[in-house]
Amino acid sequence: MKRKAIPPIVRKALISELEKLNELAARSEAYWGFDESHMEAFKRLCALREAHFKKGCVFVIEKDGEIAGFYCLAAKEADFELEHFYVDPRHIGKGLGKTLWLHMRTFCIHRKIREVTIVCSDFVKGFYLKMGAASLGQVESTVDRGKMIPRLTYRIDPGTR
Repeated sequence: MKRKAIPPIVRKALISELEKLNELAARSEAYWGFDESHMEAFKRLCALREAHFKKGCVFVIEKDGEIAGFYCLAAKEADFELEHFYVDPRHIGKGLGKTLWLHMRTFCIHRKIREVTIVCSDFVKGFYLKMGAASLGQVESTVDRGKMIPRLTYRIDPGTR
């Protein structure tokens, strides 16, 4: 008898999962072929930290009982930034990113967050544009000094899907 597939679930991340989430983020970043220098700087400068959990805005997506991705939404002065959004490479292209994105959108609607800023690599820019984000231009990478990377915005209209 064929086992019935369990749909993915999104839930709040636990602080005890911090190391596991940082490892997932590194695997996801490395998927795009970045060199060792970039990856060392990424792990140092872009790590998820305990402070992210204190704001209650870190969520994971589980597939078949395993963490398959996560996101972190953080308040930045007058707006919000999607600081982390990673899917395990084994699950890229299988719809989990979209599920995670829709959860983030619903979370924003409930919190009355109307705009989210995203800074990302060129490799994932297309995903965010497909999800409805718009380009704001470029900013200097914190990981690769001197390199310009996309800066996007996602405006949330609670009346649309």
